[in-house]
Amino acid sequence: MTGLGAVAGCSGQESADDTGATESSTATNGDDTTTTATGSWPQLQYDAANTGFAPDATGPTGAVTERWSYDTEGLSSSPVVAGGTVYAGGFDGYVHAVATDDGTERWTHEVGDQAASMPAVADGLVYVWGEVLTGGRVVSTLYALDAADGTEQWRIETASMSSPTLADGTLYIQGGRNISALDAADGTEQWSYETGGGSSTPAVADGTVYAGGYDGNVYAVDAADGTERWVFETDGEVRPSPAVADGTVYVGSGYETMHAVDAADGSERWAYETAGASSSVVAEDTIYIGSWDENVYAVDAADGSERWAYETDGRVAAPAAVVDRTVYVGSRDNNLYALDAVDGTERWSYETGELVDSGAAVVDGTVYVCVDETMYALAEQ
Repeated sequence: MTGLGAVAGCSGQESADDTGATESSTATNGDDTTTTATGSWPQLQYDAANTGFAPDATGPTGAVTERWSYDTEGLSSSPVVAGGTVYAGGFDGYVHAVATDDGTERWTHEVGDQAASMPAVADGLVYVWGEVLTGGRVVSTLYALDAADGTEQWRIETASMSSPTLADGTLYIQGGRNISALDAADGTEQWSYETGGGSSTPAVADGTVYAGGYDGNVYAVDAADGTERWVFETDGEVRPSPAVADGTVYVGSGYETMHAVDAADGSERWAYETAGASSSVVAEDTIYIGSWDENVYAVDAADGSERWAYETDGRVAAPAAVVDRTVYVGSRDNNLYALDAVDGTERWSYETGELVDSGAAVVDGTVYVCVDETMYALAEQ
């Protein structure tokens, strides 16, 4: 990637050995398998494949109440959770680290004028992209911070980029006109593949990286060396992040069509029309899609037939999270919803007073969500 240059961290302290989660669970959707530490929601849509499905996690199914809230000057990302800490980026230019048990602040670290991506956490490091406006141009930097105390370990300057995806010690990012692989330990570039530009967060499954582009293409490249495997052409910009499960890539284009594409050869299996699809998530045999037409849709993963639709009173812009046969999803009607994953009936809703564009992280019976200036921890009454 043009303009990548690693800079050593300012602190001489060693990074924490881990984030505190010692056990692991395996999340499986058919033949795609990813391993994520228990008691964690470490990156966008839970895992490297962007499934949004945590099969061994627990979440509240009955009415919820606020366990705690944490106020800032503005939050710009969805939260992630690891090692008893919630991490989120802010419009105030800081990454915030907050204790899961009581919402007390553990540390903050400035990364520019705003933290412009959702963090990702692994092996004692927090990765997040920050932006600074200087001289009429935006300077973007990817930071690696110590998860325990927030001290900087390394940083690289890069084009504006997606939230990073972590898999097997490698960071996969899309920035400018490139998909790139970086060594998660020090930020050195392993390979770079040129696209038509894009900002969707890559999905990684079975040795392949999948990402969408502004040019309407979905790209599949080898995770080891960045060689092209296939390109699938759609009829609109591919901004939503793809999700991969059961040998199929699910991705929206033009905010109107959800495509199911064979992960091996890029051939289309089916397409489902909506009035504006956000990122999809995949749990077992169902795709859950938030839409700008104010609905949440459940679609059969095998053939794209609709199973149910739930109507909110606002656009559904954030990806859902699926835990305990429950779909947790926010709407611009100011509510966070918990829906039965099987039939779409409402289990509960929580009024926040502000647009809910944040994806939820669901860990150990608690839902964490960022709304405007406030991070909430919600648990069953």
